[in-house]
Amino acid sequence: MKIVVFSDWRVQDIEQFIDYLETLEDKPDIIIYAGDDIRRFNRVEYKFMPSKLKKRYRERFIELNESLRNLNKKALEGMIEQNEIKLKKTKNKFLRIASFSKYGLCVVAGNDDPSYIKKAIKGKNVYNIHDNPIIIENFVVIGVEGATSKIGPLLYSEKEVKAHLKSMMDQVGDKQIIIVSHSPPFGILDFAIRFGKEHIGSTSLRECIKENSDRIRLVISGHVHRQGGESIKYKDTYVVNCASHDNSYRDPGRIALIEITHDDVKTNWELLYDLESVPLVGPKRAGIFWENGITNLKQLIALDIDNELSQKISSFSLIFNYAKAIKSNEIIVKKGIKSSFDNIEEENVYFFDAEYDPQGTRYGPFGMFLLGWMSRTGEVHQLFLDNPKNESKMLKDFLQWIDMESPLFVAGFNVMPIETALPYADIILTATGCKHVILPTKENFDALKDGVILGNLGHFDIEIPTKEIYEYAKEIKPIRSDVEEIIFPDGKKIYLLAKGRLANLVLSEGHPAEVMDMSFGLQSLMSEYIVKNKDSLKPGMIEVPVEIDDRVGFLKLQSMGVKIDKLTDEQYKYIHGYEEGT
Repeated sequence: MKIVVFSDWRVQDIEQFIDYLETLEDKPDIIIYAGDDIRRFNRVEYKFMPSKLKKRYRERFIELNESLRNLNKKALEGMIEQNEIKLKKTKNKFLRIASFSKYGLCVVAGNDDPSYIKKAIKGKNVYNIHDNPIIIENFVVIGVEGATSKIGPLLYSEKEVKAHLKSMMDQVGDKQIIIVSHSPPFGILDFAIRFGKEHIGSTSLRECIKENSDRIRLVISGHVHRQGGESIKYKDTYVVNCASHDNSYRDPGRIALIEITHDDVKTNWELLYDLESVPLVGPKRAGIFWENGITNLKQLIALDIDNELSQKISSFSLIFNYAKAIKSNEIIVKKGIKSSFDNIEEENVYFFDAEYDPQGTRYGPFGMFLLGWMSRTGEVHQLFLDNPKNESKMLKDFLQWIDMESPLFVAGFNVMPIETALPYADIILTATGCKHVILPTKENFDALKDGVILGNLGHFDIEIPTKEIYEYAKEIKPIRSDVEEIIFPDGKKIYLLAKGRLANLVLSEGHPAEVMDMSFGLQSLMSEYIVKNKDSLKPGMIEVPVEIDDRVGFLKLQSMGVKIDKLTDEQYKYIHGYEEGT
């Protein structure tokens, strides 16, 4: 059986996916969508909407058809239903997607899909498999919608998921089983970081797989975006997470191409990039491309690099090469960079990095959770840990690779004066807390690399000599929010972040509430303290009383559900007195 799978297409281009399906030489047996943002694929009819949405729909309909304002509610709703009949065929993308498969499209709703949205799962050969599993040859496809992770409007308890799976499993007889669950099984491709680093999969689904692994050939999921594009075998069952990411810079759409044979399950991946997912494009430049008939990557890289659009779009050459690298899945080298590593003559050289998390999760502490290494030719290896218990196994696998390959690893940083680094740096981020880390001289400005990004993480807008850079510039052009393209007299372009101010504050629009609540709490209590004690306070610096400082700390811990020991009177006297101790 051949299956095309995708999930969590919250920002990706659905029309591009449909175009991709048209290019497939052989129709897949089925296509599967594993949930979230169903409303992007089809409309929900007016009669199935909640009352608040119906009211909003009527108001919007009248805005677009002012002549209908005096109609009564019943007549207006009749007009809306007539209008919807015209839209049915043109708006249902589920219907169009299903037409590219032999047996149809199987869909489950995601945790971010309100319950009423499930009415949008309809059309010829479009199946809501949570409500009704479907049988295809010797397989049965079972659906599990929503999630158990307490995030979103469509949520179930583990008890409910367990009962649903049992009910479905009791109906399927001896057929091979494919489970499509928006949520992954607990501890398997479900490690999330958006709302805290933790596993957010379903324990009931994992137990079902464990008990029925001889019958369940494949589990398809989404939900956890950071583990989309991965597959793993658990017991005798293959688990595939096909989620796409919904970050601000338009990650590509992930598509899993799965083939189930008699004794194996093979998964290959396709990535669909739209124009806005190409670095440096963004909505504004994408609009210019569209106006000139360029709607996808294939059309973009077919252009001559010196075409007229190169005059309209800044950084066109860089965008063109990014698109070319993405489409060909190859590294495009524009200009070689000299490095001290060039002096290493050995062929088997790898650059190594590791990630360590001392805090861990509520399920246990992590030590090393990511190992990565890359050869000078661009060959990349990666070991990722999503369960703290497997740390020793991951390290053992790494050591076995070392024993087999005997590589020479290079890790670390080159330390040098800033003037030495300027001609080589692609990105410069200062974090010293001092003035003029880059001295404001013509020699230093001329030494900066064309296209370099300048950012300050340390101290006001004088750490990078912003004023002097502006004065030296021939032209200053804002190219997106908080990013300026600065053109020097020789035509060289540099990119300044946040006008040289603290980029970690400006670009992220301030510190997170989890940090600022303590600052504001301390300011509030000190304001109260000053008002109450104004008659006894003298001009000058006023220290925060220890009891106020401690109170803010204790309140913060209390809000986090953290408890700590309280000093006994004896302990307090010991650490504040001199009678005992050394």
